[in-house]
Amino acid sequence: MYYMSKELKYVKNGLFWCIPAFYVIKLSICVRN
Repeated sequence: MYYMSKELKYVKNGLFWCIPAFYVIKLSICVRN
């Protein structure tokens, strides 16, 4: 169970960093056009 919670924390961390990066890329593409 402890291992699973550790994995979940990594997944949440990944999503937390992935979503803002996605928006930044989207914004930069919009600005370029």
